[in-house]
Amino acid sequence: MIENMGMLSHPLIDEIVEGIAVSESRAPLLALTATRTDLLMQAGRARHPLVFLTGDGTRLTEPMRAALVATRIPWVVRTAGGLRDGLTWRPLPDLASAFDSAPAAPHPDALYLEQPTTLQLVASVSVRHRADASTRLGAALEVLARPAEAAPVAWGPNEPAEYAWDRDALTAFARARMPSDTRVIATGETARPMVATLTARRTARGVEEVTEALISLGALDDPATDARADAAVELLDELAVTPWPLMAAVFTRPGRADLTTSAFVAPTPRPLALLIGAPAVRDLALDAAIWADRFAARVAGRPRTPALVIPLRRSEEPAEIAWNRLVEIAETLGVERVAELTGFRLDIDEWRSR
Repeated sequence: MIENMGMLSHPLIDEIVEGIAVSESRAPLLALTATRTDLLMQAGRARHPLVFLTGDGTRLTEPMRAALVATRIPWVVRTAGGLRDGLTWRPLPDLASAFDSAPAAPHPDALYLEQPTTLQLVASVSVRHRADASTRLGAALEVLARPAEAAPVAWGPNEPAEYAWDRDALTAFARARMPSDTRVIATGETARPMVATLTARRTARGVEEVTEALISLGALDDPATDARADAAVELLDELAVTPWPLMAAVFTRPGRADLTTSAFVAPTPRPLALLIGAPAVRDLALDAAIWADRFAARVAGRPRTPALVIPLRRSEEPAEIAWNRLVEIAETLGVERVAELTGFRLDIDEWRSR
């Protein structure tokens, strides 16, 4: 059901169709520019339904995709074969149905399989900082990038990221906006593409920093690529000793070298590993021996404040087995309990659809 609580007027709105604001584009790439960020914010404040409408030749940058998922604003693709959701690929009889999240089989026009060229690392990390002058954001992203031989080089609130990577400047920017949430973009070099969204927010326990990263590990046919993927699991041991990681989940998936998202069916990510940080181990009262026996977890972090790293990818077993293992872990931890204690969402559906 569409609820329109206010009028919306913006330069990027092309028309209002049955109460839905439509921002249409024929550009080959839809990025999270300052103007589009403003449109998303205005639509949220006005509680006005909004869709982005394109053809099937348009791709989304990762920050734009992440922003649409976070705001639940649909990307609708229109072709001669009809309308479809650009992210879930399901057929849409009309624009209003884009706001109905009922699952459906992909539209036939979305079944063209692009030939992936690159193995991508997909990561979600939540870190808890003290709310004081010693806090510096961005460490988790630097750790995530290292196994891929990548590094963040720029950051900013929109695309393109306009400031040289500087953790102190990034932290000062977020601190000046407190207690409001701060969401910024970080990008890497052309030779080893990476892009991330960092969100900082005040909580009752300090400052929570959430990093959602997408990093190129290299060409699919390069043996060094698999080695980088293995190193990405080992990096969780290093991440475990950064200031209070709460949770982290890392995956791999075949995709485009430019890290953009198309409107066609894409391969499902493959789970790599899960980190349960020391605060979560303590708050969830997890027994390391039990988790080692049941889920092959290993102890990481500091001796007095242990964390758990759980590898999910084992040899050449089908990816679905790793997903089933991750679902079992999530159910054992308790999705709502983890969210309440750590703010981290064990969102299996979102991870599978990235």
